[in-house]
Amino acid sequence: MAVCGCSLLLKTGVMKGRSEYLEAGSLTRTDIPSGLHSPQFDDLMAIPVVIDSRGLAGRKFELEIPEPLSTTYGIDRIVIKRLGDDRWIFLDASPATVWPRIEEFWSSQNLELSVSDPARGVMESAWTPSQLGDAPSIFESMVAGSQPAVLENKFRLRVIPGVRTSSTEVHLTHKIALLGDHETPRWDTGSDNRELEGEVLSRIARHLGESINESLSVSLVATGIQASRSELIPDPSEPRLTYNLSWDRAWATVNSALKTAEIDVEDLDRSNGRFYVYYDERVGRDPGFLLRLLMPKRAGGAEHRYTIQLKETEDENPVQVTVRKDEESLADPLFAERLLKIIKEFST
Repeated sequence: MAVCGCSLLLKTGVMKGRSEYLEAGSLTRTDIPSGLHSPQFDDLMAIPVVIDSRGLAGRKFELEIPEPLSTTYGIDRIVIKRLGDDRWIFLDASPATVWPRIEEFWSSQNLELSVSDPARGVMESAWTPSQLGDAPSIFESMVAGSQPAVLENKFRLRVIPGVRTSSTEVHLTHKIALLGDHETPRWDTGSDNRELEGEVLSRIARHLGESINESLSVSLVATGIQASRSELIPDPSEPRLTYNLSWDRAWATVNSALKTAEIDVEDLDRSNGRFYVYYDERVGRDPGFLLRLLMPKRAGGAEHRYTIQLKETEDENPVQVTVRKDEESLADPLFAERLLKIIKEFST
């Protein structure tokens, strides 16, 4: 008996130029008569319901080379970001990968954890005695258990999803008390010693840089810390990028993303949440040295000028980003979606 596969059918021209695959549907299951044994049917290749959020049904497109799967585009893998008094570690790695590395850091410093909850992404150190001094000497005395101790220190670390897919943020808060005089700390009031917070955060970042690629171990419980705090929502008329961030953080994130992606920002209006940019898809993010020399900085003039609009909402993701051709009209939805994707990929 001869058996042929899809590739042979295509080669012989049986299905060449036809659209059976695109028009295929699910067949009704075989009806087994009553009284006969009925096997268990499994839908191994179920056809999912396609939601045409972009309004592309019935349209034809010329497909180009797919975009790279990587979203890093040369951005540092591990960086310490800062906004006002807040600082955090950003990594292009999943929380499930980062969690065991941070546990290794505390263990390597012989510092006890009183709380380690990967499901919530929270670690707390036990109250640890230290001497007086600057931030490095305080931490060294904690690690060495130097005497005589005067202070007690406690740290709370949060591992949360980053603002782009498969990324992580590590936030740290420090509390201090006189030896033997500590109470239940209030973590919502920020760090008592920001210099010590920064010192420990830097040490954690160095440890992550040295260990993140050493093995593939992950925390299975921490795999629940997955949802990104940004989401690109396709739409046939007005796609949007949403951030589950404060307004200040979302503004700084978009500003940084545009700079890192080398998108030309002509002007900005923070009070109205607008960036005025020039972007030509034919040039892309990296036009090359010769093309940079030969073309003007803003080739095409108003044709390639767009407005990136940020707006606060009352939704779960409180900041929404859209692309407009100008203040009166929307940009082409497919172009807007691609530009928003670039902003999302460069968000840290």
